[in-house]
Amino acid sequence: CGSPNKAGLVTALIEVAEHIIPRFLNVPDLCTKSKSNSNHNEISDCMDVKNPLPDHVPYTKFSSGEDSDASETNDRPQELEKAVLDPETHELRTRTWMAAWRTEVENARTLTRLNLLHACLDACVRWEKSVEDARCRVCRRKTDDDNLLLCDGCNLAFHLYCLRPPLKRVPTGDWFCPTCRPASHTLEKRKREERLARSARRRKRALSSDDEDEEEEETSNSDNNQESSDENDA
Repeated sequence: CGSPNKAGLVTALIEVAEHIIPRFLNVPDLCTKSKSNSNHNEISDCMDVKNPLPDHVPYTKFSSGEDSDASETNDRPQELEKAVLDPETHELRTRTWMAAWRTEVENARTLTRLNLLHACLDACVRWEKSVEDARCRVCRRKTDDDNLLLCDGCNLAFHLYCLRPPLKRVPTGDWFCPTCRPASHTLEKRKREERLARSARRRKRALSSDDEDEEEEETSNSDNNQESSDENDA
């Protein structure tokens, strides 16, 4: 057999990465470096890129309070899981990391390097959110994976068209099923509806008041015209 086509592997790897939704990735810092031993130098190398995020983007992590190099490396997965990021910041951070990762893939000179970069990407995927073996909670079927949506609360699956009301596309942010939907979201929706109702009532009262003023003005003008007519007759 001939040697694998490196250019074809690069194209295939990038194509796979482009089809991963950012919220299903949990990427590390771009400036991460492994300090524990030299065995991880090549893998951490693909993350050794200066963080290009803007200064105004908030990013906070909960640390364990230990300063040793070994504990820092061992606690890394837990720190990533505990990253405090709003959806927009998470997407920006993920896309920035993916851009740096893609550059590394395009500049890879060996198949070994491509395998390491593939491993980096695979380690960032939140496989627990995969719909590969999920069954729709409503119709109980495993078919039509492209239209299966996983709840970010209970991790149960729902077909877009099995929901009531049905969804036309996969939401960009976190999505919760009716059971897991935060109470704050429902409360905010109710408050928004109440504000719209109050605004509609105010507009209705304003229109009604304007109509009354016009009627009074017309009545006053009519009375004045009548008085003028009576004086002229006299």
